[in-house]
Amino acid sequence: MMKNIRAFAAKLLSDMEEHGSYSSLTLTAALKRENLNAADAGLASRLFYGVLERQITLDYYIAKLSGKKPKKLEPLVRNILRVGLYQLKYLSKIPKSAAVNECVNAAKLLNFQYSAGFINAVLRGFIREEPPLPTDNSLYALSVRYSCPTGLLTNLIAYLGQNDALLFLKDALSVPPTYIRVNPLKTDEPTLLRELCANGISVERCPLDGALSIRNAGDIASCEAFISGKFHVQDLASQLLIKTLDPKPQEKVLDVCAAPGGKSCTAAEYMKNRGLVLSCELYEHRLKLISENAERLSLEIVKGLKNDGTVYNDALGTFDKILCDVPCSGFGVIRRKPEIRYKNLKELTNLPELQYNILNISANYLKDGGLLMYSTCTLSEAENEQVVDRFLSEHAEFSKVLTTVDGENSFYHRLLPQKLGCDGFFFALLKKGRC
Repeated sequence: MMKNIRAFAAKLLSDMEEHGSYSSLTLTAALKRENLNAADAGLASRLFYGVLERQITLDYYIAKLSGKKPKKLEPLVRNILRVGLYQLKYLSKIPKSAAVNECVNAAKLLNFQYSAGFINAVLRGFIREEPPLPTDNSLYALSVRYSCPTGLLTNLIAYLGQNDALLFLKDALSVPPTYIRVNPLKTDEPTLLRELCANGISVERCPLDGALSIRNAGDIASCEAFISGKFHVQDLASQLLIKTLDPKPQEKVLDVCAAPGGKSCTAAEYMKNRGLVLSCELYEHRLKLISENAERLSLEIVKGLKNDGTVYNDALGTFDKILCDVPCSGFGVIRRKPEIRYKNLKELTNLPELQYNILNISANYLKDGGLLMYSTCTLSEAENEQVVDRFLSEHAEFSKVLTTVDGENSFYHRLLPQKLGCDGFFFALLKKGRC
């Protein structure tokens, strides 16, 4: 077991850089392997995610304090410095001298004894005189302050406007809220609220019926109410999307890219577990997640199926409503997956074509008069409005459906955390036939 939490966090960060793995999977596997106590696991998680969130800002400090470009340093040394600087800047419970000493010890533990003096000098230099962050509104200064690559920052400003873009990025540096969806087949909102409160979980009602915001939940999967299927964890944006699609009992609903199945399950709950929700997924291990979630919630109408959304499958038949929540760049959820902000934008240029293809194929499964929901968890015009506009220009049999979210009646909906508290999201509802 690695007892030095800074060494643990720095090694995980370096492993992520090397292998390009997902933060949540990397951390979950490591915590399980090391079997840390609750306090150490909490600190390790905060350091790990904190560095990912603030990496550009932390590298600015490293460059100012050391006179060296961070990318020229050994990955483990660079990440020990990031961990130390994050703790000194953003955490206050542990004395600064102890934080520095632990980082120096981390270097020794990870066989970088020769860098211990360098690490000590940089961190103590920060304590003596913290370098000021740039205060102007240049792209560089905003990038440093909000820890966002300039390419993504430029795109967000172009899409949202500077004010909303910066509010979105500010929110992305905070701890995201946890929302849950009440399972009406097993309980009701007031009863579940009382049960969670009795177990020391802080709960608040949301304007959306059946949605609750929770804090201090710890390991939510070990909560008895979760195990017994009285709720599932789901961001408010996904709940709003299903409310807008409004699936009804006895309808047939197709969820084209369904894993891990949260939206399928919410749809089945709206349908009172009567009808059919066909939840499609390309990969077996992700298909298993759908089945596990539906079984825990006792939603028998959710049926998982291995299917490729980019290829027409005549055996599927037709449906009353279709959810087309396509693979995307994911920039709307960077507060939950901070590493997404560092994606290479050039590698994402083919996504709109993939998204259009899935939307185009999905439309073939819709009955006349049926509704099709296109959605992403990103904030990119190329992946959102432009995909839908192209589809409508080539499918005269489809029309726009105006829907209302938070008092705003529109066809295109951009959901933002600073306005609704949810993840960044986009959706548009289409009807086969005229409205």
